[in-house]
Amino acid sequence: MLCSAHFCLHKASLSYYCQSLTKLVKGQQGQMSTLYAQPTVPPGVSP
Repeated sequence: MLCSAHFCLHKASLSYYCQSLTKLVKGQQGQMSTLYAQPTVPPGVSP
């Protein structure tokens, strides 16, 4: 009983960790894409 409960808890914390990690990576990718998207458009040219 204790083992299964511990496993469930570990699984939940692991999924939460993966979720937050994915959010972090997605956020960084979004920042980088906006960072790289600005210089690709030449000045004076509308996108």
